[in-house]
Parts: sequence; C-alpha cells; structure tokens
Amino acid sequence: MSDSKVYKVLCLHGYRQDAKAFKTKSGGFRKILKNHCDFEFIDAPHLIPQGEQNPNDDKDCLSWWFSGENPLYFSSKHVSNFVKGFDESIQRVNEAFETKGPFDGILGFSQGGSLLSLICLLKHFNGEVENF
Repeated sequence: MSDSKVYKVLCLHGYRQDAKAFKTKSGGFRKILKNHCDFEFIDAPHLIPQGEQNPNDDKDCLSWWFSGENPLYFSSKHVSNFVKGFDESIQRVNEAFETKGPFDGILGFSQGGSLLSLICLLKHFNGEVENF
C-alpha cells in the first residue's frame, strides 16, 4: 500500500525573481511531484531599485536581502560584511509559517536557497527562527 500523504512545501525564489516566476520556472518539477506535494510560493519583501540590476524598474524584481550599502545591491560574488533586509525576510518566512503552514519542507532557489541554509543555521545554533 502506498503512502497517500501530500507534503506541503514552502518555496523561496531567487534574486531578481518573484513567487510567480519561480512557480512558472519550476512547472516541470512540480508536475512530477503533483500527487505528492503541494507547493506554496511567497515573495521576498524587498523590491530591487531601478538601476543596473533592475533597469526597467520591474515590480517583480525582488530580493531577500542586499549586500551593498549604496545603492541597494546584491551579488553572490561580492564579499561583504554588510547586509540589509535580512531580518524582514526572516519575518516574511515566519509569517508564511503562521498563516500558510505548517510545512513539511522548504525549497529554495539561488538566493532563496541561501536564505534557507541561513535559517537552518540560525535555528540550529541560536533557536532564533520561531516556526521551524
């Protein structure tokens, strides 16, 4: 007899994306798991300002945090001790757990995957993340 449980998965998009774009781009993956998982996509809280990383001022160009002070900027190759917006992103994930959870798992892509790893570290070492 097979396990009929459907797992609920929170999904965190990458930098310069939003929930809708991640949902669209993960369609093939979700199709394979459609009888096993329900996917819940949320948006990062920060709009990337118009500039080099958002030349058209797209409203679906979002970030979980920034690593440059001026202008608001993020690069995975940029070494920085500066972070802006991380606390708001943790709060956004906590709100998702409170309003849309519980979740059986989390899927993160690119910056969203990095956020997921950092959340796990915070939970493990500090117990700082409420709902995990």
